[in-house]
Amino acid sequence: MVRVIVYNIGYCQGISGNWWQYLKFWTTFFHPRKIERSIIEELKKHNPDIIGLIEIDFGSIRSRKDMANFFARNLNMGYVVQKIKYPKKGLLKLFHLIPILRKQGNAIISKYPLENIRYHHLSVGTKRTVIEASIKIPKKITILLAHLALGKNTRLIQIKELTNIVKKIKNSVILMGDFNTFDGKKEINDLLINTNLNDKYNISSKNINTYPSFTPNKRIDYILTSNKLKVKQHKPLKLKLSDHLPVLLDFT
Repeated sequence: MVRVIVYNIGYCQGISGNWWQYLKFWTTFFHPRKIERSIIEELKKHNPDIIGLIEIDFGSIRSRKDMANFFARNLNMGYVVQKIKYPKKGLLKLFHLIPILRKQGNAIISKYPLENIRYHHLSVGTKRTVIEASIKIPKKITILLAHLALGKNTRLIQIKELTNIVKKIKNSVILMGDFNTFDGKKEINDLLINTNLNDKYNISSKNINTYPSFTPNKRIDYILTSNKLKVKQHKPLKLKLSDHLPVLLDFT
């Protein structure tokens, strides 16, 4: 059995989604060190094989370290692929010049070797990068990690482009990430219809909402899997260390 977790850790700022916490602007520059350690200790309890980390810092003044590799080392995971989420063209290339923003991105960390690494760049939105990597256990499985836009119209275009990416992959796929689907699952219905991906949330959990973590009332974080992967468990984990709950999925 293989265990996958996807978690938007919110740059380890320790915000659980209460509105007043967003007023603590200083956490943007100096996040509480105990939060990163707490997240690592909680993840250790579940012994994951693969983790998709959304909103992770790669070494700005805020974290003072490459957090993807820091998490990997502390979770005994030997393989890391990471990428800044902003494109290097148009006005958004300016984000690569701003000290904190240029170190913000997403990462996949794994106990299995990550191969065939690619980066897809969606045509619209601020957050455009989709990370692709493959593992062999023993058959090849492709993992896609995405963080979609806050704007509904932009998100709709991104989901269509994400659908085309999935359709071009011949082997089994795991698509996971923070999709920001504030209008519910109907936003990804076309993606599910036009690919062989399934949403297996009903395997083991009735409460599937993931945001905000202090009182979840929206489901915006997903792990979708191809038909050939047999899902044994799929549920959010009750951790209030970010404004999102992590999602866990076991498959064979």
